[in-house]
Amino acid sequence: MAVATPYSGVAGSLGLAAVPGPVLALVVLITLGYLVATERLKKVFWRVSSR
Repeated sequence: MAVATPYSGVAGSLGLAAVPGPVLALVVLITLGYLVATERLKKVFWRVSSR
């Protein structure tokens, strides 16, 4: 919803501007990298803490 709203018909009346494609792609990549990193660190944490 938050990503789609600036591209909808109500964006102008709300004063929203569309995010450029490369910036949106970068946000997605950063988010995916964060998810991968946290999942890996959780595995390390549980492996170490279960000793």
